[in-house]
Amino acid sequence: MLATKLKYDWQICGHQDLLKRLEAELDQLPHAMLLAGTSEIGKMTIFKRLAQILQTDDLSSKIALEIEEETHLDTMIIHDDGAPIKIAEVRKIKDYMQLSRQGNFKITIVQNVERLTIPAANSLLKILEEPPANAKFFLTTSNLGLVLPTIVSRCRVYRTALGSDWGEFAPKESSRYAAGKLGRAIKLSADPEKLAQVEEWSKMIDVITGKADLVELMQVAETLNELERSEVLDFLKQLLWVAREQKRSAEVLEKIQETINLISQNVNTRLALEVLFLQCFTHLV
Repeated sequence: MLATKLKYDWQICGHQDLLKRLEAELDQLPHAMLLAGTSEIGKMTIFKRLAQILQTDDLSSKIALEIEEETHLDTMIIHDDGAPIKIAEVRKIKDYMQLSRQGNFKITIVQNVERLTIPAANSLLKILEEPPANAKFFLTTSNLGLVLPTIVSRCRVYRTALGSDWGEFAPKESSRYAAGKLGRAIKLSADPEKLAQVEEWSKMIDVITGKADLVELMQVAETLNELERSEVLDFLKQLLWVAREQKRSAEVLEKIQETINLISQNVNTRLALEVLFLQCFTHLV
């Protein structure tokens, strides 16, 4: 069950420390906030609920936030569609901010702000440096290191993470393989075929992180090479989660992330995997 000490019923599982902090800072929130954390753990949901709270007329009353399909007229959301955010999108934000408001604030939520192109990032930076009155910018990122440092410097940065004990929110068998992502756990629980696949991946990860010899590691690389590139990336993200849980060295974590980046850039999948396994798992680091 959700914690009862919060003032508002956020209808969010986990993140209790962050939600308490946001409630404590509600009257003094900065104009720009950047929420960093891995994908599919609820960053957008947190900011959508926060926007609802800020647009509520009576902020002193305890409210039960409803999961609304429609966005408040004074809240603009730029969702992650997988494409870069170009300067034209930022110009839309600027035009939107000039419109008269009916709520308490003009709020812009940008999902995965690391997708900004350099021109778009510089354009957004100018808005953040001289924000309109009663404007709020809620930015999320799944990779803080890819966000333009000058944008980070203009924001109050929040970090959040989520464990894997979600009780009623996701079945135990799916949450076990969700790499700390509630959204992924819910999707897995609704897709038995995908759940069976990640269970097999979990067995392969046990081989990689166990006492596998070179032949076994190369067999895993060969098996993974037969998958779609997107599936290999999902596998590596699950491996990265396990490596973190096992408290592997920073070098191992960085190498896994580097392999994810390389394969995302269409580098030879099998070669990248073999180098990763040879460098990090032939002898446990």
